[in-house]
Formats: sequence, C-alpha cells, structure tokens
Amino acid sequence: MGGLGTGLRTLAKGIGAAGAASGAIYGGMQLAVRLYADQIKATPEQQNTALPGDDLVPEPGAMRMTQVADLNAPTDEVWKHIYQLHPAKAGFYSFTFFEKMFGMSVDNMYNIQPEYQEPDAYAPGDLFAWSYAGWGCEVADMVPGKYVVWYADSRDPTWTPGGSFILTPLMDFTKWNYTYALEPLDGGQRTRLYCRWNIVVGPNTNRIAAFLMGLIINEGGQIMNKRLTEKVEASARHEEPKPLLMRLYAELMGRAYATDPRLQKRYPYPQIRYSRDFPRVASIRAPFTEDPNWPPQPGTDYTPDIAANNAKKGWTAETPRKNDRVAAQRQRDVMREYGIER
Repeated sequence: MGGLGTGLRTLAKGIGAAGAASGAIYGGMQLAVRLYADQIKATPEQQNTALPGDDLVPEPGAMRMTQVADLNAPTDEVWKHIYQLHPAKAGFYSFTFFEKMFGMSVDNMYNIQPEYQEPDAYAPGDLFAWSYAGWGCEVADMVPGKYVVWYADSRDPTWTPGGSFILTPLMDFTKWNYTYALEPLDGGQRTRLYCRWNIVVGPNTNRIAAFLMGLIINEGGQIMNKRLTEKVEASARHEEPKPLLMRLYAELMGRAYATDPRLQKRYPYPQIRYSRDFPRVASIRAPFTEDPNWPPQPGTDYTPDIAANNAKKGWTAETPRKNDRVAAQRQRDVMREYGIER
C-alpha cells in the first residue's frame, strides 16, 4: 500500500509539474503577444473585413486570427518575398530556432532568390510542406502581386505522395486556410500586409488537443507572424543583414570568395544561380552541358573533347577576363542597390 501511495504521490507531483510548466508557457506566450505581437493586431473592423480565402472556411464559430501590418516598403518588393515563402525555399522570415523546434525544415534567406520567382514557382495544388516529413497544406489561390491562400481539410486530404494535411492525435478533423494579402499604399511605395487564419476543428476533438492547437496557432502564430512582417519589410528594403550564426559559419568554413568583403558580410544568403553567366569553371574551359563521348565505347577510355566544346560554347582565352569584368560590374550594381557603395 505504501508503494502504491508513493507512486500516486509521484504521479500527482509529475502532473502538477507538467501543469505548472504548461501554465508558465501559456503565460509567457500571452505576455509576448501583448508586448510584441499586438503591435500589428487587427482592428475590430479589419478582423471582420472579408479577405481572399474566407469562403473556404465559412463555418460559424471558426477561430480567426487576423494581423495587419503597414510596411514601409514597395508592394512589388514585398510580394517577391511573400511569393517565395516556403520551408524548402526562402523560409518563413521568422524565428528560425522556434521553427526548427516545431519540426519545420526552415532556413531563412531574407533576399530574393531568382529560382523561386519563376511564374510557375507556385501554383494551386502545390504542397506547402512545413516539414520534410510532409505535413502541411496546399496552395489554394495564387494571384500574382496580390495574394496567396493556403488551404487544408483533413477529411479531404492531399493527393501528394508522401504528403499529409495536419491532423495531430486526439483531433477529430481540422480545416483551415491561411492568407497573405497585399494592399498598395501611397501608390505602391508602401504596403499593407494582411495575414489571416480561419480554423475549424471537429466536434469530437479532445479539448486538450484543441487548446494546444489554439495556443500554437493563435498565440504562437501571432508572435511568429509579427517577426515575419519585420523581416519582410527589412528584406524588401535590402536592410536585413546576414544572421550572426551564418557569419560565424562563413568565417569558419568559407572565406574563398571574389566579392568585396563588405558585400559578403552584408548579403543575407547567397543567390544560388547568381554566377550562371560567369561560372568559375570557365576560368579553365567551357562547361559541358552535353557530351557525345560519354559513355565511352566498350574497351576504350573516356576522353572529353574539350576543344570542340570550347568552340561550340564560344570559349577563348579571353573568356575568363571578360567574365570577371561582367562579374565586377554586377557586383558594383548590387553594392549600390544595398547602399554599400554609391
């Protein structure tokens, strides 16, 4: 009996500690919302203003979270950053530590990546996977320069192989949409950015599960989204610096660059396709993009026809110097754009 009593007391203490910890987390998030996220809290009128995507979750009583931020940045530049929002692309422009803590596969870039700006980079039906594990939502609406809407209903799941809409344990079903909508201000020189969640959970959802969903989306979402508005505004103005951890990694792992050190430290994240017009291999020879000599015939060694490839691509001994001149001019243009050199 003594052992049972001790076990029950230990269990009670554990439950009490868990409850105290949960209360502390909830209290801390409430405080962060009041002191930080409420800076972009929607007015009652804005909360009730119709936004794109509202029609997807028309149920009365749906939980709604709306935030509105007036950004001192051009609408077309803000849109470029909203357009490349994605865990596997430019990230969420928010608190990377907390994003990773919740299992999101995110590294924030803070500058425009051309490969994510293509007209078909986003399309309705694309899976917006918050994690490489595959859970997320789908792109519902994509109106370039105006708004993007994501949508999920666990009762009508995605067809994407390896992907799933979010349905955590003890939840009956979840249905929600997530919207970013842009309104030009001052002729497009400034931007009003609307963010909205509409969320419905099934009537048989466990109350604790529903509470946690509300805590993560309502409180957590507001905090993370406030950070996003700050980072998008700074990024659209070319004022977001390379994160400290990235700078430390660069000092440790990579100091072999041809660009001006001021630009190297200032530029948030490398444009992966930036040097396609002047690849470093062209300092030696033209790059191969087709090769009739591979695979070799049986019993023969592979021999690349470098001279023929150089001739086909127009590569000469002058090409490296020409490429460097083009690259140097482009670097000067970028430095002026970022206010480093005027």
